[in-house]
Amino acid sequence: MRTLVIVDSFPTVSETFILDQVVGLKKLGHSVTVLSLSRGEWTSYIDGTENQLRNQILNADMPQNVLNRFAGSIIPVVNVLREWPLLKMLAIVNPVRYGVTASTLRLLYAAGRITSEEREYDAIVAHYGNNGLLAIYLRQLGFLEGPVFTFFHGYDVSRYVLRHGRSVYRDLWKLGDIFFAVSDFQASQLVQLGFPRGKIIVHRMGVDPSQFQGGGKDPVPGEAIRLLSVGRLVEKKGFEYSIRAVGKFLGRNPGLNLSYEIIGDGILRQSLSLLVHELDLVDIVKLVGSKDRGYIAGKMRSSHIFIAPSVTAKDGDREGIPVSIMEAMATGLPIISTWHAGIPELVEDGRSGILVKEKDVADLIEAIGFLVNHPESRSVLGKDARSKIVRDHNQMELNSQLQSHLTGLAHDMQV
Repeated sequence: MRTLVIVDSFPTVSETFILDQVVGLKKLGHSVTVLSLSRGEWTSYIDGTENQLRNQILNADMPQNVLNRFAGSIIPVVNVLREWPLLKMLAIVNPVRYGVTASTLRLLYAAGRITSEEREYDAIVAHYGNNGLLAIYLRQLGFLEGPVFTFFHGYDVSRYVLRHGRSVYRDLWKLGDIFFAVSDFQASQLVQLGFPRGKIIVHRMGVDPSQFQGGGKDPVPGEAIRLLSVGRLVEKKGFEYSIRAVGKFLGRNPGLNLSYEIIGDGILRQSLSLLVHELDLVDIVKLVGSKDRGYIAGKMRSSHIFIAPSVTAKDGDREGIPVSIMEAMATGLPIISTWHAGIPELVEDGRSGILVKEKDVADLIEAIGFLVNHPESRSVLGKDARSKIVRDHNQMELNSQLQSHLTGLAHDMQV
């Protein structure tokens, strides 16, 4: 089955679920091509299987900086004119018809990377709503051919809609074929935006449980109780509140041997580092930056509690369901997270973890205290957490389900 995957960047540290899906489809026999608007980060990911993808990536090389993007647009213009009629060139830069997808030159750069020999696919999988729009416009203009499946993950039904208006996806829900939501919560959001219920499928993200296991062990006498968080250092991850909670908890429990490591990087690294210094937690809280999968898996195995204090950002940005929580659950760690977006569908309060209100430091302190002082509860919650992942979020099984969806619609369209 010839499959095209459309993404903003490939691969990226914060979107390993896309890489896993691409590799999984390839293992299932798909001929996978990735159309990436900009170049990704290969350093931490190359192995024998993934390295084979290098020759199957169409990099549009679209600069992130808007000025550089316009300055460099001559290259995709030439590419389009070399392969396609002039009328197509005029259409893809028409913001009146194609809105923000044209005005940001996303349509131009993507079209400039597609040759007439690369236009036909059995399935076109677009990750995030903005790339779903890109896909249907490319198809409408004749640059692509095939059914379009759009995955929504979080910001695309929150911040993106607030920024561009509730009608931003009107063309997509009219012209798209299938819409995948990663949670029931997100599916309800799509319905509210006008997407037809009959075309929405809840398809959850997952992990390979075999890569994340063996955690949840109690610390040996004299060993620190290790708390762990993984995620980009951005507002919606809520790390400000977990850092404050750890500081206040230790203030109430002087002498307690406890450490807290946060893996990830982002625009808030400096401000979070300043907060750690202000709270005199330099010896306790470590911001270690972005790390590869091996490091993360090792830290999960050696940690005792996982914290994911997600919040709704000021600009409306929300999570889907963080894959880092799935990885921690697969490892056997008890989870502390929040009543946020689709997280309660993954972390069952009192069963596989503890959920607290967003931005509620007092609730976080109580949850940390309970798990620190009740190792037997950590064990019970951790075991249930792993069972939940094995049962509902096994990446291999989810890839097989996805293949059924792709082949089913592709067959229906050919009949």
